[in-house]
Amino acid sequence: MNRRTIPFGYKFENGCVVVDESTADIVKEIFKRYLAGESMLNISGLLNNLHIEYRPGTTGWNKARIKRILENKKYLGDEDYPQVISEDIALRADEIRETRNKQKGVNKDELIYHLDAQTICPCCGTVMKRRFDPRTKIHGRWKCQSNDCRKLVAITDEVMLSDITEMLDVYFEEQGIHSIENGSEFYITVYGSIAQSESENISANVKWGKEQAAREGNVSFHYKNFLGYRKGNDGNPEIVPEEAETIRYIYERFLAGDSHQTIISKLECKNILTPGGKVKWTYGTLHSILTNERYMGDAIINKTYTVDCISKKKKRNNGERAKYYVENNHPAIIDRVTFGKVQEELARRSGLRKVKQVGTKTELGKYSSKYALTELLVCGECGTPYRRCTWTACGNKRIVWRCISRLDYGKKRCHNSPTMGEEELHRAIMSAIQTVAMQNTNLLQTLKSHIVMTVKCDDSEDKKLEIKVRLAEINEEFQKAMSLVSVDENNNVMIEQRLTELIIERETLNKELAKYVENDNASVQSKINDIDRLTDILENQPMQFNDELVRQMLQCVVVESKDRIKVIFNDGTEIDQPVQ
Repeated sequence: MNRRTIPFGYKFENGCVVVDESTADIVKEIFKRYLAGESMLNISGLLNNLHIEYRPGTTGWNKARIKRILENKKYLGDEDYPQVISEDIALRADEIRETRNKQKGVNKDELIYHLDAQTICPCCGTVMKRRFDPRTKIHGRWKCQSNDCRKLVAITDEVMLSDITEMLDVYFEEQGIHSIENGSEFYITVYGSIAQSESENISANVKWGKEQAAREGNVSFHYKNFLGYRKGNDGNPEIVPEEAETIRYIYERFLAGDSHQTIISKLECKNILTPGGKVKWTYGTLHSILTNERYMGDAIINKTYTVDCISKKKKRNNGERAKYYVENNHPAIIDRVTFGKVQEELARRSGLRKVKQVGTKTELGKYSSKYALTELLVCGECGTPYRRCTWTACGNKRIVWRCISRLDYGKKRCHNSPTMGEEELHRAIMSAIQTVAMQNTNLLQTLKSHIVMTVKCDDSEDKKLEIKVRLAEINEEFQKAMSLVSVDENNNVMIEQRLTELIIERETLNKELAKYVENDNASVQSKINDIDRLTDILENQPMQFNDELVRQMLQCVVVESKDRIKVIFNDGTEIDQPVQ
């Protein structure tokens, strides 16, 4: 929109301001009608009805613009502007404006004019406006601006200000101060400074106490929003069996290849509540469970810290304060090996590089848990992963896998990569797995040993390892002591006493070790028998394609030609498998 740079009634000509006769006549007409008794509002309406333009392309006359013209002293003429209105006409217009000014004599410094908050109608909630009573010359009415309500409230400025002041008054009982009294601001500031200093001292003491507790390894648990644990009768954390099953299920599904969103969908389908008791799971809630070291029995103290005692803002501790790691602080739900595998898988998924070059904005890839072959199936010619595609012809759909480089660049980078049908691929891969299962017993034994080691890795295994280490140390010390008996006859009494202590300690440790072994054998053997049954099925029965099984057993599948693939297992075993 064009803005006026000179008053209405003038124009630029040869770099100078001159009178624009056509618009100057309108200015004179405005003054004439105003002196004749017409209001500014009526004059602006007349100009709009006559379609007289205030600026090129628009009329837009209003009371404010008429008022500016009537008050503008440039129309009287000066060094830059020629005269349009005589001084007599301008003086008479000023006198009329003074007599018509209803706000004349109003003191704008009064408190009522400094109210920033809106006054709201008690009936409809619409803003109310303060109205002037011309008969009594008192502002004592507030009128609702809603056309449907139009409620009128009669209240004087003095009463309204008094009520507001009474509502805003704060009484400090200990100091005997009213906040609205004169001079109270100074005392409030002084007492506030003293209170802040006391708060900072208390905060420093609390901070010191927490640091001492952290050094001693005292871990605090917030059970309210923590899934899997509750406060026991002895005050220490104890496992909630039902919630622990949920934690194990989350870890199991993640290692099986499920994405965060897939696990969330399964949890919501099972109507499992979040740690906060909500039905809706979020990515952040699930990720915090997968990364929380407390589920393996450890604890990190001082993950976050409070910046100051005034704002109470918390920040993540990135080295600003000391952190403390406490091992075996409470019973573990997840064993250390499983927790470590989850952290490795999280790092692997977050560090995936992009495989599609065309149309991508970043160098990062995205993990997909929908199809196992998305990460495993690669092109034998260019090494690029394959992508799942749907071909449609004559109303029939066929699922195929194609090289991503071939899709993006055609034959420019990958000349001979074949298109592989999904059903044929699935049959060939499962046939390769069965072939290896029937012919290569070492692979089955390796798989069995791997699962058995996973079964046995729990907290008791760590304890048994410590006992075995101590037994080795006792044997070594026992041998040294025996050699000293034959050399130094004077110290035989002390050496024999030490040998007796070592023998007693060794017997105690052997009994403790036997107890751990006895408790573990039953459950471990049961799981090993289940594994044996599964491997027998793997050897002797045809199998359907299973994404989870493929992820666990295969390292990759290389497409060498249209009718041949190379299947590489996790232990390094390779097999060339025909595709039919």
